[in-house]
Amino acid sequence: MTIDDMRVIAYHEAGHAVVAWSLGLLINEVRIEPNGGICKHAMTISPLLDPEFMGKSDWAKVEKKALILLAGEIAEQVGGKMARLAGDDEVAELCSYAHSASLESTVPGSDREELRELAELIFGEIGTEANEWIEKSMAKAEDIILGHWKKICSLSNALVEKNVLSGAEAIRIIEMAE
Repeated sequence: MTIDDMRVIAYHEAGHAVVAWSLGLLINEVRIEPNGGICKHAMTISPLLDPEFMGKSDWAKVEKKALILLAGEIAEQVGGKMARLAGDDEVAELCSYAHSASLESTVPGSDREELRELAELIFGEIGTEANEWIEKSMAKAEDIILGHWKKICSLSNALVEKNVLSGAEAIRIIEMAE
């Protein structure tokens, strides 16, 4: 695991955390764990967004969950663009794999798979309506990411340095960033 790999994963987790914070949710912990060639990573939030705590009728929670799930990969995309502008081609390349609004191809256990399951819960199937909802959610998540980019950078830098941040540490870093 290179430092550049860790930066990409830190952007991803910082994106989840900053969007959760911007939506008023409690962050319990943000973590990246380099382990040989792989990296475990997680951002834990209040259990209020756990599927067993919400149903189809709780649209506000469903929308928050979707925004948080999308935030990681959007933060990676933005991080890649910023890295390219700064001349850091290696980080830019690691961030550059294309993401689409489609839910057709997902990796088991990924954020995208969880989003697909959420869309199936709400819409019954992945069709035009579900994909349009995902596209709108992506635009909202991107607006949040871009509006809080300095916070994401501060949090991702701290993650690369420390690997694990308590919720209180993460919130302090987010709130102190300009």
